[in-house]
Amino acid sequence: MWLDSPQVEDPAKPAGQWYGYGITRQTWGPNTIYFHGGETVGYNSKIISDTANGVTIALWTNLTVDVDKERQTANTLMLQILDQIYVTSPLTPAASTAATPTTTG
Repeated sequence: MWLDSPQVEDPAKPAGQWYGYGITRQTWGPNTIYFHGGETVGYNSKIISDTANGVTIALWTNLTVDVDKERQTANTLMLQILDQIYVTSPLTPAASTAATPTTTG
């Protein structure tokens, strides 16, 4: 199965990033997300899927590089979006431990 293709990139860090058949698997708090990104001249994209919680996000940007962080704009925006929709986020140190996504008002 395609979602079973990712293999751990660093065996010393089994909770880290996994990759296989063009997709990356990573944990986001207690959730598992799959993602793939791409770029060409003038735009970049990131697509995220959390199959357990029914969350899918597709993001395309026409600003290639985030001038503050010097990385793809889609990556920067996707991290901010995930940090807002999940109760538990690896980006926020005081996050709760709920395992389901939630929206903020």
